[in-house]
Amino acid sequence: MLNGWLRALDPTSPRGDRAGRWALALSLAVAIGCALPALFQAFSGPYVVQDDARQHVFWMQRWLHPDRFPNDLMADYFQSVAPWGYQGLYRLGSILGLDPMVFNKLLPIGLGTLTTFLCFQVVWQLLPVPLAAFSACVFLNQNLWIADDLVSGVPVAFIYPLFFLFLKGWLGRSPWQLFSAIGLLAGFYPHGVLLGSSLIGLDLIWQTWLIAQRSLFQVRSLLKTLWNQRQLELSLLIFSGLVLLPFLGKSSQYGPVLTAAEAKTFWAQFFQVEPAWAYWLKHRRTGLIPIDWWEIDFAFPQIILTLLFPILWWQRDRFPLAQATRSSLVFVPQLLIVSGAWFTVAHLLLFRLHLPNRYSEHSLRIVVAILGAIALSWLVQKAWQWAKSRPPNAKLSNSKAKGLVLLITGFLLIYPFTFPGFPATQYEIGNHPQLYEFFQNQPVTIRIASTTRETDNLPSFAQRSIVVGPGFTMRYHRRYATELLQRATDLIVGQYTPNPDRLREILNRYSVDFWLLDRADFDPNQLQKMGWVRWFRASPQEPLAIAHRQAIEQLRRGEVPVMQTLLDRCQQFTDQSLVVLNGNCLRSSL
Repeated sequence: MLNGWLRALDPTSPRGDRAGRWALALSLAVAIGCALPALFQAFSGPYVVQDDARQHVFWMQRWLHPDRFPNDLMADYFQSVAPWGYQGLYRLGSILGLDPMVFNKLLPIGLGTLTTFLCFQVVWQLLPVPLAAFSACVFLNQNLWIADDLVSGVPVAFIYPLFFLFLKGWLGRSPWQLFSAIGLLAGFYPHGVLLGSSLIGLDLIWQTWLIAQRSLFQVRSLLKTLWNQRQLELSLLIFSGLVLLPFLGKSSQYGPVLTAAEAKTFWAQFFQVEPAWAYWLKHRRTGLIPIDWWEIDFAFPQIILTLLFPILWWQRDRFPLAQATRSSLVFVPQLLIVSGAWFTVAHLLLFRLHLPNRYSEHSLRIVVAILGAIALSWLVQKAWQWAKSRPPNAKLSNSKAKGLVLLITGFLLIYPFTFPGFPATQYEIGNHPQLYEFFQNQPVTIRIASTTRETDNLPSFAQRSIVVGPGFTMRYHRRYATELLQRATDLIVGQYTPNPDRLREILNRYSVDFWLLDRADFDPNQLQKMGWVRWFRASPQEPLAIAHRQAIEQLRRGEVPVMQTLLDRCQQFTDQSLVVLNGNCLRSSL
């Protein structure tokens, strides 16, 4: 049964062999099978949105309806930081009549299938064995769907298909694939350009050293030989520098990116991670290792197989399939080296190169899928040989031994699909359809103030502007973050102040048309549990946290907020838990 899946075949294409064709078809079926539950969930109701899409996609409604989100700071900000390729793809979808939110839900199944196809091609170039290529695709999909990067459909989702395109081109030294991959990475996820170009640079340094040994360090001869033999690599490095220039010279209207020194004051909570080692290894933004691996206690078989691979490589003479594994596998340790280097540089230049984990977690997912699959193939082939050599009258007969090998192989491939919550989607489901419909029936120019958790959903579900929402607060640009934190603080103050003039001032400052409240907002015990401060990641010394504590103290002293006295007079909409107050009514009643 496994014989055909364990043979080394033509490395140029899997389509010439029946087992190769089956392996590719099943790999694509796995990709589609992982994506379908997410697709069904995405279209399970009219108000479903992926968590990251709430920030990175909502503003695209402007393409279909230019009057949406007028003078909206958050929409302007996320539009300004969106990479050009990412914008262009969604813009093309809107030209074809696809609502950006619908397009966002359709992308994951396409991206997952494309990534799987390219992963299969990459592994086939390394070890043209059906089981190896199929296992790598299975391992990769398990890694992609235990996280919410691919399913988000935002820029990070594109790193996987585009980087696999780069690896395919690199292994095959295909100029058009390499130049296309680097250009597209620059347009969707520029971090990938740094990784890819560094991989090329590291290989070029190694080749230069080898050439230098032969040319006795004669500089002119070295440069001439290098140019003649490595024109593709040098051209790719020049091209990478050119496509990154717009990002290096780009200035933001929202001010410079925070430095690490500024962040320790302005965003102290970012560094408050316990235990201290978790900041470097486990943190969602700064940790070396993907956070979801920690959440499953590293129970991925592919991780264990990857850790075993150095031992197998050391003993490779014992594994027949090791002879069919190409030496180009050397790119794997090279990728780990450049990922670790950029991870370190990103920590040293914190926020200027975005977040450190962006340079390590994606590489690690790719590496464990590839090395885990190759290690599994070597071991299974060896075990299969052992099983076939068993005598029929042995206690563990030939057929039983084969069955045992099949059972263990199947378990290693299938087990991760049984993890709770797989596939992870992070879809947010709107629970207040009547509220969204109420706001949809208001003019597109309205602005809604609220300190409820529902605030983040309103731009996506109601397509109306909000004063501020915790999900929209990116602290990397200080001017933008300062404005949003000030707004969050003012909303807490306005909602709980006993001073009518203070409330009027805040209503006018932010041109508030409606104020959304939770019925439990004026209970001091509920307010203490309120997540507003936590959602904004405010440290105890920041004005937002101070205003929150003062509001709790005021309620416990029996001071009645002005807004609470106007609930009945200014209420314009209500459901079981939420109340909407009319802004003009609030102003006229003060």
